[in-house]
Amino acid sequence: MGLTSYRGINGPFYAPSRYLGRDGCTAAQYEQMAAQGLGIIYHGSSNGIDSITDGTSNTMMLGEYIYGRLDEADKHCWHWWTAGNADTIGTAMYAPNVAFSGNPNSAGNLEVDTSTRADLAVISQSSNHPGGANHSFADGSVRFIKNTVNSWVPGPNATLPGFPTVVSVTNTFTLAGQTYGTYVYTGNLPVYQALSTRAGNEVISADAY
Repeated sequence: MGLTSYRGINGPFYAPSRYLGRDGCTAAQYEQMAAQGLGIIYHGSSNGIDSITDGTSNTMMLGEYIYGRLDEADKHCWHWWTAGNADTIGTAMYAPNVAFSGNPNSAGNLEVDTSTRADLAVISQSSNHPGGANHSFADGSVRFIKNTVNSWVPGPNATLPGFPTVVSVTNTFTLAGQTYGTYVYTGNLPVYQALSTRAGNEVISADAY
């Protein structure tokens, strides 16, 4: 199986919307999840450049996604280029490298919360570059975004998808033992999350990241 170290960014929310017809997912549930795709690339997306009203230089399209830091068990489960979910489509729910901090353990695993296993690692952008990760923007530029960029942070008991405490989920349903729904956030998005939307009407200065 071929592996990928880059993937599309679907926006600030986790939107694994490839499940239509699988695990009992209905058409309405699929559309509910697909509506969470506020970025450019997500399952079933067909966004043209005219849909990027935030400006192509202010909209992330692709991000780095490192394989080598996963533990041996998780390496068998992620980064498959054919998968079409979190392997090839990432969320900007958290800043780069949020799952990797401090010193590696014997397995090289630096996850924030061991109870989540690879969950935070596989939904976030990451790299081996000191201090951040490269992102490709819709204008064709590649920019290095720091781990310290203004961003949501994982809640104290983060589980898949690792919701920030400031984000709530309504109209929930369960597929394959996981709970999904519609994300609700009130207020201006932090810089990293704002960069992931194509039409959020945010004004972002380049010195903010």
